[in-house]
Amino acid sequence: MKLVVDTNILITFFWKESFFRSIIDDQQLDLYTPTYALTELEKFAAEIQKKTGLSEGAFKESKKMLCQKIQFIPLEEYTSYLLPAQQTGKGLTKEQYIDFLDDLDFVACAFALSCPLWSNDKLIKEKTTITVFTTYELILLLKK
Repeated sequence: MKLVVDTNILITFFWKESFFRSIIDDQQLDLYTPTYALTELEKFAAEIQKKTGLSEGAFKESKKMLCQKIQFIPLEEYTSYLLPAQQTGKGLTKEQYIDFLDDLDFVACAFALSCPLWSNDKLIKEKTTITVFTTYELILLLKK
């Protein structure tokens, strides 16, 4: 199964006991994310290190391992899908729309790859036309 993974899911890789870490080598899954996710991981690096207790070196090593397991999609490969993805956010309040724009790259990437998105963001799940799996739903799906 092909899945685009959002940054919040990627961040869980840094917790040793996370579901994401436990399935990352699953041969049934092809995991993708926009290259933009690397920027977000760097943005939250200090917070991730603080919450996980990882040193800077351990964080960098884990990030390197994560990068070997995920296929990063450059912006050029999903640029033409940004506007259609943005259109799915119509009807949101101003605050919701601003939040939605933070995840636009992931939605556009899922459109471009014609695959579901793995995200626990309720707003994306409710407002997009793509299939969105939460972690819980993915756990149930993979247990079948």
